Amino acid sequence: MALVLSDRSAVVEAQVSACYPKLSKARPPTFKGTGYWQGVADGKHAEIGGQALVDDEDMDQLTH
Repeated sequence: MALVLSDRSAVVEAQVSACYPKLSKARPPTFKGTGYWQGVADGKHAEIGGQALVDDEDMDQLTH
């Protein structure tokens, strides 16, 4: 008796194509990467209804 390993990817692809004939591959997202730091800055000033966080510089003034 021999162990047989089979790759079922072709069978799966055929079944997916039969069930979803208009399915296509999605393009990978493209990001410029320039919005990250603006988001960080905006997030520091956002008010979402909870307690406000204190910046490290402000914390030094409060503790010394």
